[in-house]
Amino acid sequence: RITQHRARRGRLPRRRHDGQAAPTPGGLGAVEAALAAGLTAAGLDAGTAVSAVLLYRMITFWAPTVPGYWAFTKLTKDGLL
Repeated sequence: RITQHRARRGRLPRRRHDGQAAPTPGGLGAVEAALAAGLTAAGLDAGTAVSAVLLYRMITFWAPTVPGYWAFTKLTKDGLL
C-alpha cells in the first residue's frame, strides 16, 4: 500500500525508474513486471493486474507505432526523409 510516509522516504521514485535500468528498448518486460507487481502489492488480483498492465502497455507502447509507420512511409515517399 502506498502511503505518504513511504513516498517521503523515497521508495516511490526509485520504483518508478526500474524500467529504465532494463537492457531492453523501452524497458519492455521489466516495466510490465514492475507494474504488475506494484498493482498486486496494492491489493489487486494478480490476473487482473497483469491484464491491466498489458492493456496499458499495448496502448502506450505499441499503438503509437502504427501512425508512426504511416508517417514514416509517407515522408519517405515524399522524399522528405
